[in-house]
Amino acid sequence: MYDAVKKKTGKNFEKLAESIFKKLVKNPEFEKVEHNVLIEGPDGKRQIDVLVKSETVGQTLFTAIECKDYNRKLSVSVLDAFHSKLRDINANKGILISRNGFSSQVISKAKRKGITLCTADETENENWESIIDLPIILEELHLLDFNINIKYSSLFESKINIDSILQINGLEVVEFIKNKWKNDQFESAHDEESNSFIFPEFNEPLTSKTNNGYEVPILSLTITAKIKKDFYLTSTSKVKNTQILNNISEGKKNVFIDVKSIKDKKFPVQKISKSDLVNLPDNWPAIRILPHLNVTKENFRFNETKEND
Repeated sequence: MYDAVKKKTGKNFEKLAESIFKKLVKNPEFEKVEHNVLIEGPDGKRQIDVLVKSETVGQTLFTAIECKDYNRKLSVSVLDAFHSKLRDINANKGILISRNGFSSQVISKAKRKGITLCTADETENENWESIIDLPIILEELHLLDFNINIKYSSLFESKINIDSILQINGLEVVEFIKNKWKNDQFESAHDEESNSFIFPEFNEPLTSKTNNGYEVPILSLTITAKIKKDFYLTSTSKVKNTQILNNISEGKKNVFIDVKSIKDKKFPVQKISKSDLVNLPDNWPAIRILPHLNVTKENFRFNETKEND
């Protein structure tokens, strides 16, 4: 029904639209986004910049996306040509994307014709900041003073060496903690204070395994640490690889921020105090940064307590 074709004009803008709509896909098994395809029409094949194909209830639905990277607002003639293309290919939905917006006539007619209007941009574009810029609050967390406190029966005093513990309930302790941190599964109650953490994987009954092969029952396990929080203020225009889709027809924006760029933090930021947050608008987006926890067993303190029987 349709074929991919080669096309150079406005390719970067089309690839931006493709990238954004791939991020909007909720179920990749039933939704497919393709760049630059041909669909058969009554007078021959028509070229589509980005095509979204959705499978639903035994039907295949097509959303055709037209991308125009002009240095001015789009005129109604562009909308008319796109509307003609949509009818030729029997598209279920049409989306017209511009870098620099639309004339009032286009907005009025698109609403009447049921065509969605959007603008799109990314930080790679030199005019980005003049088009749209959104503030971002960064919350950077640091894990400090990590303690693993173990209580065991004095019956096993001769068999256990607290420094030799490798596993708890079959889990490698250090890797377990690192993965929990990486996946943001530490919940802190207070800043700069020692917090206790409960992980369901460490439910009773508890056993530990030492490097000499002993499995020793643990009477209780407590994990504590301090979490230090630093706050920074920046904006989308300063973060590399940020993409924004502004849906004018529906009055909503989708902002996609590159996680790696955020973690690298190689962009202008302003450090602020926690008290400064009170004076900032509640609707400003906040992003949590978890620096890589590059630790070994030696970075954790294992504390033992014996219970006499």
